Amino acid sequence: MGHILARSLRASYVHAELFLIVLRWLLIV
Repeated sequence: MGHILARSLRASYVHAELFLIVLRWLLIV
């Protein structure tokens, strides 16, 4: 169960980082 939680947390972290990159790109453009 801990592995599933860690995996979901890592996935959400990656999605948040991608979102920030896209947001920063939109702000630059």
